[in-house]
Amino acid sequence: MTVVHWDTALKAGDKIVATVGVGTNLEVDKVNGDWLWIAAYKGYVKRADVVPYDQAVQHFTAKIRVNPASSSAYHDRACVWDARGEHDIAIKD
Repeated sequence: MTVVHWDTALKAGDKIVATVGVGTNLEVDKVNGDWLWIAAYKGYVKRADVVPYDQAVQHFTAKIRVNPASSSAYHDRACVWDARGEHDIAIKD
């Protein structure tokens, strides 16, 4: 899964165990309703804060289509491209 919101919290109970940003890739180890267990962080992330890895670019492209003037959507898509090692594409965004 790829994180699509900035300052996404991973929690263990009520405690925040980590905060990650857009483009961070997470491996889901267990699903508990709307919460996804990320063993590497020993915490849960909300399902609404991530999309499948192969849909992350399309997620932000759809936001750009709705609002072509959204610099944050371009920036966030660039973060996904950068996380994938596609630096030239990231720079264009």
